[in-house]
Amino acid sequence: MPFVNNKSYETFSTPSTSIKTSDKMADSNSLIDQLAVPQKIQPIVWKNDDEKTEIQKNLDDLELGVGPSINGSALRQVLASFVAQLGTINTGMAFGFSAIALPQLESLNSTITISKVQSSWVASMSSIGTPIGCVLTGYMMDSLGRKKSLIITEIPALIGWILISFATNVEMLYIGRFLVGLGSGMVGAPARVYTSEVTQPHLRGMLTALSSVGVSTGVLLEYILGSIATWNIVAALSSIIPFAALFLMFIYPESPSYLISRSRPDDAKKALKQFRSSNYNLDKRNEWTY
Repeated sequence: MPFVNNKSYETFSTPSTSIKTSDKMADSNSLIDQLAVPQKIQPIVWKNDDEKTEIQKNLDDLELGVGPSINGSALRQVLASFVAQLGTINTGMAFGFSAIALPQLESLNSTITISKVQSSWVASMSSIGTPIGCVLTGYMMDSLGRKKSLIITEIPALIGWILISFATNVEMLYIGRFLVGLGSGMVGAPARVYTSEVTQPHLRGMLTALSSVGVSTGVLLEYILGSIATWNIVAALSSIIPFAALFLMFIYPESPSYLISRSRPDDAKKALKQFRSSNYNLDKRNEWTY
C-alpha cells in the first residue's frame, strides 16, 4: 500500500469516515458542555420603565404587607361563618331540651300536669317541625337569598322558646316545640351554603364543619342549664341563641355568589371586600364561580 508523508492512502481515499467520527465527537462534547455548564439566566426585558416601576412597587407592597392583597382576611371569614352557624346551636338545644324538661314536667310538683302520652308528644313535636323546615328552606334560599333565609329561620325558633318559657298548658308546649323544630330544620342548609360561599377554599372545609360542632355544643349547653335551672328558665335562656343569630346576621352582607347569580356584580364585589379585606385584589383572584 502506498504511503504519502507517512500516511496511508486509505486515509485520503475515505474522508467520510473521518468526518462522521469527528461529528460524533463534537456532538458528544456539546452534550457534555450542556449538562456540566449551567445555562445563563436571561435578564428580564421590560416593555417600558412604567411596567418595571409598577411591578416593583407591587413586590415592595407585598413584602411590607400593604397594597392589594391576594389573600383574604381569615378572621373576617371565621367570624362570618360563626354568625351563620350560630343558629345550629339551637338545633342541639332542641334535641337536649326534652331530656331535661320531661322529668320535671312529670314530677308531682310540676306547674303543668302532663301524662305519659303527652310527654311523648312534647318530645316528638320538634321532630315533626324539622323536616318541614328543611323543605321550606330550599325554596327560600333561591328566592330570598342566603342572608334573608338565615334571618327568617331564627324567627320561629325564637318564638318557640318564648312560648315554652311562658307555657301554662301542654298545648303551648306543643306549639313551642313545633316552632323550635321548624327553625332547627330551616337553619342547617342556608348556614352551610352561606359559609361555603363567603369563605376561601383553604378555610371552607373547616368552617363548614362548624354546623356539626354547633349541634353538639347545643346539646351540651342544654344539659348544663338543665342541671342548674327549671325547664321554663332553660327555655328562656335558650331563646338567647336565635335572638343573637338573628341580630348579628344583619351586620353581614349577602353572599357574593348569590348576588352574581342575580346579575348584581357591583354589590358582589363590595360584599367580597367585606369578607376578605379592604385591600383585597379582586383582579388576582377569580372567586365568582363556586
